[in-house]
Amino acid sequence: TATITLTPTPTGPFIYTVEEGDTLFGIAERFEINILVLIEANRERLNLDPQNPVIKVGDELLIPPPGTELATSTPLPEGLPA
Repeated sequence: TATITLTPTPTGPFIYTVEEGDTLFGIAERFEINILVLIEANRERLNLDPQNPVIKVGDELLIPPPGTELATSTPLPEGLPA
């Protein structure tokens, strides 16, 4: 009888090397992260254009942990002195 061995799912952050047939959407889906988060995490590393992000085989993507959200600007409180 074969023994079942569980393989842990990486929780990030970690580096993933792009393989033939990979897409940003597919990678984001596989690692349960938002595609915009994936693009932003790698924007400077791979010089990704957020409007037209292109990856190629061999690129090394930083995969953030699942549930990572984009940083949003914090509004200033009302009533601050000028």
